[in-house]
Amino acid sequence: MSIASLTAWRALLPAALQLDINVTQSIGASSSFIGGLIDASTVATPSTNETCDNSHAANLLVRPASPSGKKLRLIHLSQAYDPTALDVTSSAGSSCILLFDRLAQTAGLSGTVTGEQTTNLPGTLPARASDGAGVCAFLRVWTALGTTGTTFTCRVLGSDDVEYTTPVMEIQANRVNANVLVPIPFPAGVSSIKEVRGVNLAGTTGTAGNFGVVYLRPIQVLYVPIGPDTYEDFGWSGSGFPYIHDNACVNWAPFVRNANRSFNMNCAMRFNWVAD
Repeated sequence: MSIASLTAWRALLPAALQLDINVTQSIGASSSFIGGLIDASTVATPSTNETCDNSHAANLLVRPASPSGKKLRLIHLSQAYDPTALDVTSSAGSSCILLFDRLAQTAGLSGTVTGEQTTNLPGTLPARASDGAGVCAFLRVWTALGTTGTTFTCRVLGSDDVEYTTPVMEIQANRVNANVLVPIPFPAGVSSIKEVRGVNLAGTTGTAGNFGVVYLRPIQVLYVPIGPDTYEDFGWSGSGFPYIHDNACVNWAPFVRNANRSFNMNCAMRFNWVAD
């Protein structure tokens, strides 16, 4: 049978067609990664303000558009740790996985500039998230910022279309290394952030480095323990399936607490098209 077009091919996709992906993140023994959220994306530092979608290099889930009347949903996730790299006596702790849609990102901010930085910030949200619902913002360190901790605030547009200054947030001295994500807190009474308009460091981090802002919309957050041969398995059914937008740039970020040696965190995810 010949298929005349991509549209015709998509129409033939079976309802139970599933997609499987497996990803691994190496966790360093250095305390710079312990107690922090790590952006597992290995894409190059953006040179411009980037809007991210399913064609972006950071996207883990390459797939066709959803068949008519169906939505792509996460149905299964499992996580394991490489036991050969774990210290039985000192590596017990806890972790979580943040699976998210990467919406937009920037770089070009400096760790040695105090006062508000207003350039090199993402603009408005992409169409799939234009209402701001569920959107979170983070500082993303692209190049290490030194060894000095500081605090910061941001000027943001809240989900209610009112401009706010966020509560003071700390960047700890061991959280200024590359790949670390630092959450930008919500202002009181605000449920999401639609735009970051300024970043204000109270003090220098010691080295200019390179950091920026990234907009994320969480898909699922899972808590897991850490230990030798630790394995966790999660599944969803019915309306509990976390929904994946067709244009989503799917990424993941592990959070690790209390681990004293390097090890690998392995994550396997299964997605399926489910009737809307």
